[in-house]
Order: sequence, then C-alpha cells, then structure tokens
Amino acid sequence: MLPGHNEGGVAELIVEGKLLTRGRVFIGRNNASSRLIVEGGTWESSHGLIRMAQYGSRGPDTVSNLIVRNNGAVFAERIELVHDLATLTIES
Repeated sequence: MLPGHNEGGVAELIVEGKLLTRGRVFIGRNNASSRLIVEGGTWESSHGLIRMAQYGSRGPDTVSNLIVRNNGAVFAERIELVHDLATLTIES
C-alpha cells in the first residue's frame, strides 16, 4: 500500500473505521506531503511494516505524517521513520 507517490503532489488517507493491511505500507515516496490520519478508527498492520519515507525529496516541504487522534489505534510489527521529515503524532 502506498498513499502518496507522485512527485510534488499531496496525498491524504483518513481512516475512520477499520483498515487491515498485510504487508508493507509506505506513507509517501516522492510526494511533497503525505499524510495518513487514523481518526478514531483502527489500523491493523500487526504483521507488516509501516515505513514513513520520502526517497525523492526535493526540499524542506517534503514530509511524511502519521497522525493518530480521537482515541484511534495503530497496531504494527514495525514503524520506521526514515529520511527527511517523518513524524508520528498522537493527539487524543
């Protein structure tokens, strides 16, 4: 799963219910801004990798964000924050 791939673009995925992923998830690759928001829902990726990465960074505005808020939950085997501006924010 890859929310955000086009160079210079902005991608946002909002999870309000339940999202189940099996395998690797990359939040952003070449995007200017990639954001995955778990808004009171649950993201179940316990057997997979979540990598927040911007391999094709073109400047300081290139960011990857994982935001968990309103009692949302994320279950993952591993979360990697690599390259550039990767942030994990918990607001509850």
